[in-house]
Amino acid sequence: MPSPRDDYHNASSSIPRVGLTIEEAALYSGIGQSTLRELVNWGKVPGLMVGRKIIIHINILDFFMRVNQGRNLRDRAEDIPELSKVIIQEMAAKMKRPLSITSEAVMSLQRYHWPGNVRELRNVLELSAFMTSGETIEESDLPPLAQDPEEPDPVPLKERIRAYELQEIRRTVQRYGDTTEGKCLAAKALGISLSTLYRKLDASLP
Repeated sequence: MPSPRDDYHNASSSIPRVGLTIEEAALYSGIGQSTLRELVNWGKVPGLMVGRKIIIHINILDFFMRVNQGRNLRDRAEDIPELSKVIIQEMAAKMKRPLSITSEAVMSLQRYHWPGNVRELRNVLELSAFMTSGETIEESDLPPLAQDPEEPDPVPLKERIRAYELQEIRRTVQRYGDTTEGKCLAAKALGISLSTLYRKLDASLP
């Protein structure tokens, strides 16, 4: 599967410049533009203002990716509140609706013994955003992460999220009815397409 860097090189007919704009850095790294801007604001990724644009040195971006992509979130609990804020801001813009998270939910995320990196946090928050009925992600909206937050869960997080997602889809279908019209309403309530709903239900069949 091609990486974001492959996409960047394929999209550019010349050798990458030493300094990248936010848009170029996002294409090169696969990190969202809003996330990159916040990382620059936090000082996590040094950037230089040139006119009205932020320029990031490509070597600095490479170093940041090498250091952080492989680091488990369990070693970065202090970063989870800010990371969650940025991810939720991106989702709110994408979903075109207000979205926030309570401090209790963030504390729960910090207590969890994360098996993966930021991508796992994004998966959990995206699922929670789709499942919440309001504009705020409560602790109760989070998928069941671990029985004991201090110990690693033997079940991979992706499997736990997939199981919780299927449980919510089935519960919503049951609420609206196991008919074509009911499934259309369920898909709308869950914020997914009807084809996605069918695909996830079909994938659960033996």
